[in-house]
Amino acid sequence: MLMNAKQFCSETGWPLKTIRRMCRTGQLEHWQRGRVYLLNKDETLVRLELFKNQNIPAQVSDLPRQRKCRITALPDAGFDGYSSRAERMKALLLGKTKKANANGG
Repeated sequence: MLMNAKQFCSETGWPLKTIRRMCRTGQLEHWQRGRVYLLNKDETLVRLELFKNQNIPAQVSDLPRQRKCRITALPDAGFDGYSSRAERMKALLLGKTKKANANGG
């Protein structure tokens, strides 16, 4: 029986966030119509039981990242003479860099 994720969760008691995350990461077989995940109820229940019996944690760290925050993408400490990433971030946000200050700017 084909149903969307909300219907599946209301009938089976599984958390909606977990089901959507497992669909996003490819752990559950599904079809997607726009933003709606369509699941085969019987196949999904069998698959979830396998995950439950194997004690496989669905970790957030395994999720693919859609966007990368510019602040977390800064180089490690020591780059351009800054002692920490926090100092470099502050300088970038304020528009000041050590190179600009050294050249008279």
